[in-house]
Amino acid sequence: MKSGAVDFLEKPAEDGVILEAVRRALDRSQRLREGQLEQDEPGRRLARLSVRERKGFGLITAGLLNKQAAAELGIT
Repeated sequence: MKSGAVDFLEKPAEDGVILEAVRRALDRSQRLREGQLEQDEPGRRLARLSVRERKGFGLITAGLLNKQAAAELGIT
C-alpha cells in the first residue's frame, strides 16, 4: 500500500502525528543523501587525477608493480 511512501496517514491526522512523519521522512532523506555522497566519492577523487596520474593508476590497477608502471611511463 505504501509503494515507496515514507508513511501513511489517515485523515484527520493530528499535528503531532504529521510532525513525527515529517521527521522520519527527513531522517530517511538525510541517510540516503549521505549514502549517495559516500558512493560518489571515489568517482570525484578519480576525476581530480591528472592525465598522467590516471595512466599510472590504470597500470597499477592492471597489476603492474610500482617500478614497472614507472618504467612504462618513463619516470623514476
